[in-house]
Amino acid sequence: MALLADMTRRGLVTSLLAAAALPPLRPAVAAGSAAARVALYPPVQYLEPVYELKLSLDALAAIAPEPTRWPALKKRLDAFFGGGVLSECNYYAGLALQYTSQIKYDDLPVFVDADRKSRQAAMEDCLGSMGELREALGAPAPVANQVTSAVAAAQKGIASWLALVPQEDVAAAERLFVAVRRADVDRNGKLSDEEAKALASDDRAAWAARVALVGD
Repeated sequence: MALLADMTRRGLVTSLLAAAALPPLRPAVAAGSAAARVALYPPVQYLEPVYELKLSLDALAAIAPEPTRWPALKKRLDAFFGGGVLSECNYYAGLALQYTSQIKYDDLPVFVDADRKSRQAAMEDCLGSMGELREALGAPAPVANQVTSAVAAAQKGIASWLALVPQEDVAAAERLFVAVRRADVDRNGKLSDEEAKALASDDRAAWAARVALVGD
C-alpha cells in the first residue's frame, strides 16, 4: 500500500486565418487548476495508488524532525530509489504518467500538451525533493532544516499534482483508502475474500479494479 503505511500557455499563431479557425484565446489559468479543458478524468483506481504517495509523505513529515528516526528513514529511502528501472520511485512516476494518459481532453493540442507537462513537472518536483531528502540524510552530519525543507518540498510537489485533479476525486480516493484500511483486519496490506466482504459494493468494485491495475 503506501510507502510508509507549464506551463504557461505557449503562443498560438496570430494570423487572421488561424484566429478565425480557432476558439478565442483564454487567459492563463491560475495555479492549481487544469491547464486544459478535460472531458473526463480517470476512475478512482488510477488515482488511489498515487494518493498513497501523499499519505507516505505525510508520514515522513511527521518523523522528519526526529533525528533518532533518520537512520531508518534513510534506509527506507535507499530502498525507494534502489532497484533501477523497477524502483518504487519509477513506480510512482509511472503511476502518475498512467493517470495522465487516461485523461480525456476537449481542447487544443497545445493546451493538452501544457496540461500534461504541468502534471509531469509536479510529480518530478515531488520525487526530486525526495531524492534531496535522501542526500540530506546521507550527509556525515545531517542538518535538520535541510531534512525538513526537503520533506516540505516533496509534500508541495504532490500537493501541486493533486491540485490538478478534481477534489471530489481526491476525496473518493481517500474514502477508498480508509475503507480498505478498515477492512484489512490483519493489517497485511491485502484484502482476503472475507475481508473484502466488509466493503460497500462500490468500494469493493473499485478496489478490485485497483488491484487488477497495480496489484495489492
